[in-house]
Amino acid sequence: KDLGTSLAAVLTSVFSSAARSLNLEVIRDLLEHPHEGVQHLGATLLLAHDVRPRDLPPELLASAMLSAHPSVRAMGVRLFGELPDTTLIEREAVLVELCANPHAEVRQAVRPIVGRLSRSYPPFARTLLLSLLERLIAPEPQEGLHAELVALIRAELQSSLHGLELPPIWTLLHAESTVVQELGGSLLGNVDASGLELWRIAKLTSHDVLSVRQASWGMLRENISRLKADMSATALVLDATWDDSRAFAFEF
Repeated sequence: KDLGTSLAAVLTSVFSSAARSLNLEVIRDLLEHPHEGVQHLGATLLLAHDVRPRDLPPELLASAMLSAHPSVRAMGVRLFGELPDTTLIEREAVLVELCANPHAEVRQAVRPIVGRLSRSYPPFARTLLLSLLERLIAPEPQEGLHAELVALIRAELQSSLHGLELPPIWTLLHAESTVVQELGGSLLGNVDASGLELWRIAKLTSHDVLSVRQASWGMLRENISRLKADMSATALVLDATWDDSRAFAFEF
């Protein structure tokens, strides 16, 4: 890799004009070479090339993004991010795969792309959010991946979380991962609970995640008239599994 980095620095500075117009077949050969340094050189030349990603053969981008070497994969994602926003929006499935990629450098490289698109295209951001939520309720393929996806959602898709309907939030509350449940709990407080069965709200007071229990207490406070008409739900809260929920119930 060090040799590839050194060669790239020479070619893109001393021979910058020639490097920018280098035959793409040469770069293809570099990217297909098994040695990391050679692939790194190819990706660097591609980043500096006069031909920008929108006009590059798709297989060149794929070759960089699917490289076995971290530095090359990261540069491949950077190139992918240079595609026109309209093209990126059409490749929502690819963005989801990059966000949930098993390689950390790929996930980090795609975050600013997601943030840019989210700010510029709110409807697309909501679509992407729902797709990522589906990844969160599935079994975690790699330890820490759900936590990183939640961090990405909170940082880059925060505005799309507002107004999220109850069904996806409810699913998050019953996911396997605690960090996913916590995300659901933080969203639960913004939900109109008037259409939610009282026994479901009462059941949430026994949830293992504190933010979920706290959200359920708020829902109960907002539905006093309904609880007076159905005291059986109130009794469920008195029998909650957590001390804090039972203390809330006695006072309530």
